[in-house]
Amino acid sequence: MCGQNVKSSEVMLSMLDSMAPMPGLPPCLYYMMPLENFRTVRKHGLVSRSTAMAQGLHIQDYSDLEVQSRRAKRREPVFQRCLHDYVPLYLNPRNPMLYRLRDRAADLVVLGLTPSLLDYHDQHCFTDGNAASELTLFAKGPSVVLPSLEALKAVYWNDVPDGKRRRCAEVLVAPSIAPGFIEVAICSNAETAAAVNDAGLYLDDRLIVNPSFFFAGAFR
Repeated sequence: MCGQNVKSSEVMLSMLDSMAPMPGLPPCLYYMMPLENFRTVRKHGLVSRSTAMAQGLHIQDYSDLEVQSRRAKRREPVFQRCLHDYVPLYLNPRNPMLYRLRDRAADLVVLGLTPSLLDYHDQHCFTDGNAASELTLFAKGPSVVLPSLEALKAVYWNDVPDGKRRRCAEVLVAPSIAPGFIEVAICSNAETAAAVNDAGLYLDDRLIVNPSFFFAGAFR
C-alpha cells in the first residue's frame, strides 16, 4: 500500500476512500476554521498559524490555548519545522476537536481538500495522532497513519485504545494551500453556508449543510 514508487497522495486517497465522515463526500483532507476567518481564504488561501498571526489573518480563534502553546514549542523531526509553520489537515474531521466546538458549530466551516495537493507541496509530513501530543509519531510518508486507521474509521473513538489521540491524526502542509484545492465546504446551517458562498469561491453544489456532521444533539 505504501510502496516506494507510490505517491503519498495516492496512498492518502486509498485510506480516505474508506473513512468518509459523511455519505457522499469525496475523499478529502479536512481543515476547520471559524467563519469570520474564512473571508480571507479567497485572497490568501489556507495559511499556517505563524503566517496568519504575522499578517493578522486570524480574526477569530476557537482553538485550545494550552494545546496551541504546546504546538508553538514543538518541532517535528522530518523537516525540523515548528508545528505552527504548517497548515494542519485532519484525515477525519469528526474528531474530539470538532466535538469540543459543537456549541459553536454555527460559526464554523469545515473545508474538504483534494489529497492531490500533496503533489504540489514538497514539505508535508504525516502523524499518527494529535501533533501536540508527546506520544505522536511523525513521518515523511503516510504509512505512519496505518496503526491509527481503526480509530479513524470507528463510530466512537473512545471504543479504540488511544482513540482520542489517534482520531486526530494529521497531515501537516507548509507553508500554505491555495483555495483551488478546496473540494467541498461543510456548514451546520443555511446562514453560514450563504456567508461562505458570499466569500467569492463559488462552491455552489459543493457547499453542504448538515447539522449532524457537527454533533448536533450529541450525547453530553
